[in-house]
Amino acid sequence: MTLSEERLRDDIAAVLPQVRDLRHELHQNPELSLCEFETRQRLLHRLARLPNDQPHVLLRADMDALPIHEASGVPYASLVPGVMHACGHDGHMAILYGAACVLSTMQEALPQPVRFVFQPGEEMVCAGRDLAPLVAESAIARYALHGWPGIEAGSIACCPGPMMAAAAFFEVCFHGQSCHGAMPHLGLSPMDSVARFVLAMQQFHETIHNRDGSVASVAVLEAGQATNAIPGEAYVRGTLRHLDDVQAAEDFEAVHRLAAEACAAGVTVSVTIEATYELPLVNSQSAYERIAGAAKRSARGWQQLTAPSMGAEDFAYYLAGREGAMFWVGLGQTHPGLHSSTFDFNDAVLEDGILM
Repeated sequence: MTLSEERLRDDIAAVLPQVRDLRHELHQNPELSLCEFETRQRLLHRLARLPNDQPHVLLRADMDALPIHEASGVPYASLVPGVMHACGHDGHMAILYGAACVLSTMQEALPQPVRFVFQPGEEMVCAGRDLAPLVAESAIARYALHGWPGIEAGSIACCPGPMMAAAAFFEVCFHGQSCHGAMPHLGLSPMDSVARFVLAMQQFHETIHNRDGSVASVAVLEAGQATNAIPGEAYVRGTLRHLDDVQAAEDFEAVHRLAAEACAAGVTVSVTIEATYELPLVNSQSAYERIAGAAKRSARGWQQLTAPSMGAEDFAYYLAGREGAMFWVGLGQTHPGLHSSTFDFNDAVLEDGILM
């Protein structure tokens, strides 16, 4: 028996209602990184045991939600205050479940076994050092998808080589001396140092972005609570994104230098940079060609990405020096953006994801 596309489409159509229902159930009951206990039980309730660890193709979906209050207005909106699936992981899980349902009926036609990995803790927690049990060396190829706003619904997008960035996060603390706001001469304000550093970081971002697409973004300013008190400390936090290890090291050094140069007389500074996602996500050439071929043959649309995203993904650790790729499934050109409080995965592309 062969895996005909006609049979695949028929089998997908048969499981699509339960896939959609599962997606809505997961969306209503989001759990944060490394707390996906009920999510795991909901999936295990619907799945048979995973196959033994032998040469196989690995398909992965992420499970965790984000600490965002949902404002989508959908009838199946999050029931958990302050937590929602704002990155589409509910859709990823539902699609992988649908693929498992379909492939389980045609195991005799598969040239290799398939292992389905539902991974906890992708968003900003897990990174590569905790993925060893999941990144099985016996996998001959590894694949994952991600729903992507801004791309026509159902279209598939991918590129060979680097597709997503490595990510680091910085905290810069300027240390001065607190005092009464009416008597600034009795203290040492860190605020002008913060202002100089933020402006310097914006110029730095423009320089490195023009150089190779790298990113330096200030995201948090934290200092003081009272309008009549000058704080003794002020914090600046943000992220750095890169595709190249050598360039990343140089840019980390530049952040230290810019922070020191921003200090007013008497103010001191401490800088912490944590390379949370140390690796960019790099698709292998052969896996990219396999995805492109399948998409051109069967998807609603196809596009080769001309530039990588500077978003980060710990699927990079599955792919480091290995065969495999991630691809994007378009959610719609005007679809709400990832990590938005109004985001909701597009049910209309569940079928497209399962087929790919």
